[in-house]
Amino acid sequence: MFTALPFDNQLESYPPLRIYTPDGRAWLPLTHIIYLEGSANYTWLHTVMAQPFLVAYTLKCFEDQLPPTYFLRIHRHYLVNRRFIAQIDSYGKQGEVCLTTGHRLIVSRRRFSWLKQLPFFEHL
Repeated sequence: MFTALPFDNQLESYPPLRIYTPDGRAWLPLTHIIYLEGSANYTWLHTVMAQPFLVAYTLKCFEDQLPPTYFLRIHRHYLVNRRFIAQIDSYGKQGEVCLTTGHRLIVSRRRFSWLKQLPFFEHL
């Protein structure tokens, strides 16, 4: 199981996310979501519990449901739980987010400048 960086515990107070999988309906606590990866009209959910699983919702649907203070849209394909962001690397005008799980996700140029200005990433 991967660990999240210590932030306030307000994310735990949010209700779990209801998702539909091929196995049926499931309730997923928001604290278990590491990041979401959009793929056309589907989304891969990467969680601390298991292998990524595919659900038939767009990334935009999840972006509208999840709290924006915790889940950041860093690219048109990625929505990341900020509690799992360990480091932000820059390569000129583009960047990369390194997660506590070891994953490295590309940040779009436009969102990279926005991401660097967020107050909770001053220490990264």
